[in-house]
Amino acid sequence: MNYKKILDNFDVSAQGIWYPIGLSIILLIFVLFMPKKLTWKEIYITFGVVGWLATITDLTFGPNLDFFDLGTPQHEGIGDIISYGIIPALFAVIFLNYYKKEKKWRFVLIFIVLSLLAHWIMVQVGFMKEHFWKVGYDIPVFLFVYRVFLPWHLRFIRNA
Repeated sequence: MNYKKILDNFDVSAQGIWYPIGLSIILLIFVLFMPKKLTWKEIYITFGVVGWLATITDLTFGPNLDFFDLGTPQHEGIGDIISYGIIPALFAVIFLNYYKKEKKWRFVLIFIVLSLLAHWIMVQVGFMKEHFWKVGYDIPVFLFVYRVFLPWHLRFIRNA
């Protein structure tokens, strides 16, 4: 078995790969040990839906629009999978766990800032190379996700 080829296929030598791996581990540990206001079923569904939507969105728009590259350009690796499918899903679970309708704007703004910070650090460590897309362009996307989609998503799960 050629282990070097396997590691190359996972793109584990990409610059800054430690950041998405480390962030996902920290977020996962946080989710596992946070006081739960969500049920495990809600966590499971949210993780799956958000991870799937983020990955599908990237696969649909990423190659066609070429806004940015993660890791080694033109090579999907473990960092890409974590960055698209796991980190957004963990942020969504944490957001919904602490979300309170009466303080919605506070939570929305906190998670927009946290998400922008995560994006910015990904650029600073060299894992993300921006072409057209820049750190701030995410704000309307994050605003929609945190203000509209995730609260609707939780209501949908609870009313289904």
